[in-house]
Amino acid sequence: SYLGNETEEDAILPVLPLIRESMVRSHARAVENSMLAGDDADGAFGTSGASYEGILHLARNDSDLTQSTTAFASDSLTALQLLAARKNMGKYGVDPSEVVYVVSQTGYFQLLEDAEFQDVNLVGDMATKISGEIGTVFGSKVIVCDEFATPAVSKFHAVAVYPRNYVMPRLRGMTVESDYEVAAQRRVLVASQRI
Repeated sequence: SYLGNETEEDAILPVLPLIRESMVRSHARAVENSMLAGDDADGAFGTSGASYEGILHLARNDSDLTQSTTAFASDSLTALQLLAARKNMGKYGVDPSEVVYVVSQTGYFQLLEDAEFQDVNLVGDMATKISGEIGTVFGSKVIVCDEFATPAVSKFHAVAVYPRNYVMPRLRGMTVESDYEVAAQRRVLVASQRI
């Protein structure tokens, strides 16, 4: 990201911290999108091999998915559908505390209308912004993710995951470095991480 001298001089508020925060948020979203969609047409990285295979891509490759027979406009995500996904996990779906449901925003609002979905106030002290948990379904955590593709026919709106099967090693955490280009009269900010 580049920050010209004119921008810094004309701004009433300090702009540099805002740009730095935006870059950190962008990296976090990219990591989340790669874990969910990865090397998939629905992901931000496309199918060019710029990312590893995400959870949705792996599910599609293994034909380990359930598609609704109802028209998209009249379909609604329910707790029973999430339970069916957990049943489909076999031995990994036996212990409800070891399963996590990741749902789209649309799916979350549909779940709020389902009587089986426990309200956020029943989760207790586990419902924090840090963990991202917003409720439970039959003893399994529910997390909202806004990296799902726009709701449509043949698109995913929820996934059941056994998180202990996934490891993301971090070789180096995110760093934001800056340098000043005298000839261009601008500050250069570079954010990077190794995963």
